Amino acid sequence: MATYELRSFDEHMRKMSPRTSPSSPDMEDDVAFAAQMCKVKAIVKKARPAPPKRRTERPLPSVQPTADSVVSLPLYVTEQDRRRFLKQAGKAADKYGVKVVRPHAGNLVAPFLVQGKREAARAFIERMEEDCVRGQTRSSDETASPDITPEHYGKAIGKGGARLKYITEKYGVRVSVPKDRESPIAVSGQSESVRGAIREMEELVRQDLLKRRVALPVKVLPEDIGVVIGKGGCHAAQIQEEFGVRLRTQSHEHPQSPLIVEGPLDAAERAVASIQLRVAERRRLNEAYAEERRRREELRGTIPVRVEPGRVGMAIGKGAFRVRHVAQRHRVRIQLPERNKPDGQILVTGLKEDARAAVAELELMAKLKLRPEHVLVPLRMKSEEHVLVLGPEGCRAAWLGREFGVRVVRPSADGPLMLEGGVEAVARAEAHVEGVIAQRRLTTARRF
Repeated sequence: MATYELRSFDEHMRKMSPRTSPSSPDMEDDVAFAAQMCKVKAIVKKARPAPPKRRTERPLPSVQPTADSVVSLPLYVTEQDRRRFLKQAGKAADKYGVKVVRPHAGNLVAPFLVQGKREAARAFIERMEEDCVRGQTRSSDETASPDITPEHYGKAIGKGGARLKYITEKYGVRVSVPKDRESPIAVSGQSESVRGAIREMEELVRQDLLKRRVALPVKVLPEDIGVVIGKGGCHAAQIQEEFGVRLRTQSHEHPQSPLIVEGPLDAAERAVASIQLRVAERRRLNEAYAEERRRREELRGTIPVRVEPGRVGMAIGKGAFRVRHVAQRHRVRIQLPERNKPDGQILVTGLKEDARAAVAELELMAKLKLRPEHVLVPLRMKSEEHVLVLGPEGCRAAWLGREFGVRVVRPSADGPLMLEGGVEAVARAEAHVEGVIAQRRLTTARRF
């Protein structure tokens, strides 16, 4: 290596200095120096380590984008839609958490770049395409007015215009409120947005009206005030606690009304409806009671007990116990004659049917010779059922006498069977006989 380089150097020196003799002293020094330098260079080359072999780079694995990965998606906006897009893009970008990069000024062909998370960027692009880019082709603009009266325009506007601002930002519409407060409010924009804005505006006003405190008159008659208030104010307290309102009987707003309900509009309306329903129900019950009373009065009557003057005491009984017994059984009122009037009569007042039965019992007890402590009670049964009480040859009647201490009598051939005995004994025997008859009727019904 050193010899080759030295030779090349000598050849070079000859070419560079053809006139100089190779045997000159200066030339010999230069050649010796050059040879020495070539040797040093050869030694350095041998000592230098060989460069490492270059490793083949492996391709990086592909990473699938996720919903949280940050992307930059293009959004193409035409020139006629650009103003609408720029007007809404800022607030929409803050809502979706993305960044919109505008193309170079004057470049109407390049797209806008939407930077952010993949799902948010796609949602932003879909919203902008829906509202700004394709909105004019999907639904035409329209203008409509909400169903709000002029006196409630302030509730639709809100404090400092907060509600109008909320509606315009949420639905992307334009709301125009007339200054004269006589013309209707105008809502302009896309059809779907206008309908949604009007619906929410009407609902907000309605909710405010329901929360407003009012004083509503209750259409009731003065005589029905007691029904509403109740004994000790119990009904009024219940209504006030249930609906959160206040009941008043005097008001400057409605001086002609006997009852006023104060509170939020919604609660006051429900309280008024409840009061009117309570009053109507009480009137219905009163009318039904009056009708029943009138009907009973028509059916009621006073019937005298026809007995011989000397046997009135037999019908009354000792201490009037027979009269009390008959009055309790038939739910009638019995008026005794005065002591100083020998021709006085016993009067029985009640339903005509019950009064006739009571009169028949008193007349029978006056005719028959009963013991002073005995009463006479007829048995309510059909004639073909008499055998259930009497039995063959009167065996069952005898058993009733031994068991309950009563006697079965039949004053007339076509009259009912009757039990004679003490008040308690007759009551027990009557209950037993009625149970036997009911059991026989049930058995007969099952056979058929």
